[in-house]
Amino acid sequence: MTIIQGINKNQEIQSGEYIITRGVGGNYWVNSLAKPGEEIQCNAPGIFKNQGLKPIAGDLVFCEETGDELIPLVMQEIYERKNELPRPQVANIDLLWLIIPLSQPEPDLNVLDKMLVISEVQNMNVEIIFTKYDLASDFGDELASIYKNLGYNVFLSKPNSESLFNELRDKIAHKLICLAGPSGAGKSTLLNILAQNDLMETGDISKKLGRGRHTTRHAELFPFRGGYVTDTPGFSSLELTQLNIDGQDLAFAFPEIRELQYNCRFNSCKHLEEPGCAVKESEAIDKGRLERYQNFRKTIDSFNSYDRRKN
Repeated sequence: MTIIQGINKNQEIQSGEYIITRGVGGNYWVNSLAKPGEEIQCNAPGIFKNQGLKPIAGDLVFCEETGDELIPLVMQEIYERKNELPRPQVANIDLLWLIIPLSQPEPDLNVLDKMLVISEVQNMNVEIIFTKYDLASDFGDELASIYKNLGYNVFLSKPNSESLFNELRDKIAHKLICLAGPSGAGKSTLLNILAQNDLMETGDISKKLGRGRHTTRHAELFPFRGGYVTDTPGFSSLELTQLNIDGQDLAFAFPEIRELQYNCRFNSCKHLEEPGCAVKESEAIDKGRLERYQNFRKTIDSFNSYDRRKN
């Protein structure tokens, strides 16, 4: 389901329905879903704050006209979010692309698995794109096999992969796409390739995404192939302890552990040192993934234990 289809289920989009494209310091800009065009500045009334609601990029909202030339719209309703990225804050993500280089720089699988955990906990549709496949094809095939077996869509990207690029172009039309990955992964290169020959694009989208990358924590949506695209600086550095999850949530975020944990001897098994752990005894689980899960689990349990003592 795309962001446009999801706003009102099977109903027609109304003229007063918008998407928030950015928000900075209590100021918001929106774009019409019925007739996309230029950004319009919009005010958020204090009632949202009183209700514990904070508008964020990607929010689908209903607005009314104010008659004010400077701030022509005021939000009346924030529609229910289907998901939310915690940092930078983005809502209603249709597809999260994790862009991971196979070489130069070397991939950090700890960060990749952490980002997958967050996407699982936040109920996001996620796909992995390993770039620079031409520099490390054997390694790329190995990693692709591991993550495909877990049920993730995995793509191996290298220069001149036209069939892959055409497939990716078809995937992103009319959707809100988020990109995450380390510096040097090739996010800008990939976006420029996907935007090629798209007459609706104005300017170099990678320059737009890179603007202010190191000076702001706010997400900004840019029109892209009938939908929107945003980069997510800061996402890969997000710590699991900053999320409201416990050890059980973490276990469910690892598909291979989720399937096996009901076979453990103890219902409360953490899959660390407990006897009769079906997860540890399984030969089907990648040992590197299991080790990363165990490190995540110890960190979360330690943090939650400290937090409970402090309170």
